[in-house]
Amino acid sequence: MDKALVVDDEADLAAVVTSYLRQAGFAARTVGDGTAAVNTAREWEPDLIVLDLGLPELDGIEVCRQVRAFLDCYIVMLTARVDEIDLLKGLSAGADDYLTKPFSPRELVARVRALFRRPRRAPLATTGRLRLDAAQRRVELDGRELPLTRTEFGILTALAARSGEVVGREDLLREVWGAEWVGDTHAVDVHIANLRRKVGPDWVQTVRGVGFRLVEPPGDSPGWADRPPGEGSPATASGQASAQPAKRRPDAVRAPSLGGSPPSSAAADPPDAAAQEGS
Repeated sequence: MDKALVVDDEADLAAVVTSYLRQAGFAARTVGDGTAAVNTAREWEPDLIVLDLGLPELDGIEVCRQVRAFLDCYIVMLTARVDEIDLLKGLSAGADDYLTKPFSPRELVARVRALFRRPRRAPLATTGRLRLDAAQRRVELDGRELPLTRTEFGILTALAARSGEVVGREDLLREVWGAEWVGDTHAVDVHIANLRRKVGPDWVQTVRGVGFRLVEPPGDSPGWADRPPGEGSPATASGQASAQPAKRRPDAVRAPSLGGSPPSSAAADPPDAAAQEGS
């Protein structure tokens, strides 16, 4: 059974979210502050974290950064702040998706199911310099592993499967986020920007008005793999590079799924109960 950690200082909201996740088949726990979230994630190793942005002690952004240093799980960010800066910071810290309050718990469950519905793919070698291994969810550039999030890995895999061809934003949403995704294409651009910082700016080309294309640039392309080992690696709370690589579960490899029409409702879920707006 997959495990879900709900992190929110609003006890009523956390209870509603936890109830819906349990109905969806998760073993769920709840904590109310950032420090407890990091400690519980380290000890319990959840497969999913539903993380509120506004938390006491450590905020959601810092929790996300710290958790990403030792655990590779899905992270869905919750926030009452709708400005774009929070979205960009959250996704840059390693969140896979986000919801703004107030939200429907059914929508949260639908997005979580879309994240987990990523079938395995056979190992895929793309170019002479870039190698993707779906079985281990590893990406290597010039022999050095790139620390990609799940969503970044999904995007890169989708682009590599059609290397040299243009892949539209809507296609990436459908393949990486799933057919049940509810939102606009801006999330794709945010993750593409993060991916370019790690792979190198010349590997992913933008075809204006259409989408993106993966190409191997001539010569050396600056990116994560060109930095000395340890430089620029994910930081811990003290700012030091983590000595331990992020833990990956053997069964956590979920590559992009292909399209389909999203269901109109989640019939198996409890009766609709909108989550209340939080701070």
